[in-house]
Amino acid sequence: EDQTGGLDKKVEKSKEALTFILKNGGSVKYSLLKDYDDEISWWWNDQPPKSTIGLLRLHGLIVVGKMPQGDKLFKTALIPKDVKEELETMAGSFQ
Repeated sequence: EDQTGGLDKKVEKSKEALTFILKNGGSVKYSLLKDYDDEISWWWNDQPPKSTIGLLRLHGLIVVGKMPQGDKLFKTALIPKDVKEELETMAGSFQ
C-alpha cells in the first residue's frame, strides 16, 4: 500500500470516528470505539501514535477520561466543546 492510500484510509477512519462521536452527543463510552484501535504508548516522542484514536488524541480532536454514569465511572471519549462546535459546522462535508 502506498503512502497516499494509507493516509487516505486514516483520514476516512478519523472522519468516521468523529462523526460517530458527534452523532452520540459528543461523547461515547470508549469501548464503542474498539473498531478504531488505540495503540498509544506513554512515550509519544519515541513511538508516535499511528492508530485512528491515537492520531485524533494527538491533535486534540478527542480526549479520553472517566465520566460518571449512574454510580459508576466509565472510560469515555469526548470531543472538546470548542472543537465540537467547529466539527458540527463541517460535519456535512464529512459525508
